[in-house]
Amino acid sequence: MNKTQLINWVSRQTKLNKTDAANAVNSTLTGIMRGSKSREGARLAGFGSFKCTAEKTRTYNRRTKRYTWKTGTKNVQFSANKSYRDFVN
Repeated sequence: MNKTQLINWVSRQTKLNKTDAANAVNSTLTGIMRGSKSREGARLAGFGSFKCTAEKTRTYNRRTKRYTWKTGTKNVQFSANKSYRDFVN
């Protein structure tokens, strides 16, 4: 299911027009993205939790002959709740 299909499904289930359903879906996704970026992460009861983790990269300086640690890319991890896993299986 892509975003357009999700908007259509929400509009049918809630009897909203597509513009209001699109605003609701976009607001929900924005909230999840902002929440997962924070330190606590985003937890949705009955669905799962999103968490942002930062990888550290190690670089070698030839002049000083030492390794330096830098914050590398950030990744988002999702862990499904038990009820969601049971639904899928």
